[in-house]
Amino acid sequence: MLSSTAYMKAFLHITEDVVDRDSPLKEEAWKKMPFVIYLPIVDVNNVSGRFVILFFQLFLSTALLITAVAVDLTCLALINQVSAQFRYLMALLENMDEEHNEWKLRRKEICGQKPTDLQNFQENIEGEEDEQWYENYLKECIHRHQALLAYVDDLNDLMNLPVFIQIGNVPILVCLTGFNITEKDKSIEQSVMFIAFFSASVYKLFLYCWFGQNLINTSEQVQETVYGCSWYLRRERFKKLVPMMLMRSSRCAKMSASVFFDLSFETFSSFMNTAYSYITLLNQMNESE
Repeated sequence: MLSSTAYMKAFLHITEDVVDRDSPLKEEAWKKMPFVIYLPIVDVNNVSGRFVILFFQLFLSTALLITAVAVDLTCLALINQVSAQFRYLMALLENMDEEHNEWKLRRKEICGQKPTDLQNFQENIEGEEDEQWYENYLKECIHRHQALLAYVDDLNDLMNLPVFIQIGNVPILVCLTGFNITEKDKSIEQSVMFIAFFSASVYKLFLYCWFGQNLINTSEQVQETVYGCSWYLRRERFKKLVPMMLMRSSRCAKMSASVFFDLSFETFSSFMNTAYSYITLLNQMNESE
């Protein structure tokens, strides 16, 4: 989002100077450009030279935009994929009885019987093989949950630094752009630019925190799903496995940006409150001067 805003800013400013063929490229125009370039063999005061500048500026802006968007999409997609895996685990636990009924139907068909009514196979007292199936099913869910928690740890080790680089400066941008928005002596063009930067900064931070909070919520719901299964109808060996998964699911999965903060709504609200406090402080200092 920040890169796309910078891209539009570069495009508007540079094309404006290119179209104005009669006026020389002043120092103010160079300051508006997002990148400092050195082109000694290019005459910046003719049309061809300005188009060369336009090409290099837009090429660098496009490369930066693609790189930033690719990193953002990769990080968010990986976080969302982990959340989907937790939801799939909850679906397996919720559908435990349905999976058992299907297993019984397949078993009856293999034995040569043709069931006509599913209720005929839902006995009140489960046999030894049925109880063993439930235990194996829960063990597979426990192993899947352990693998997901280990995957989240590996993902944190991999993405800590990239995520921090992507959003570590966002609170500062929110504070500075918010302060510039509240200033009175500025043109409409500057107001639109600062509002765009402010909106993009807030949206990017919110997007990361939303996906991080979604991961926290789905990992916490696993514990409720385990407790909601029909464990009280099973035998003791099954019941002994339930507390094991309950204790493991009490640890919620989180994505963090290095060691500084976790991606959650709490972090988002904390950053916004801090930014608002600093904006208010800067306004008071500006008015006192």
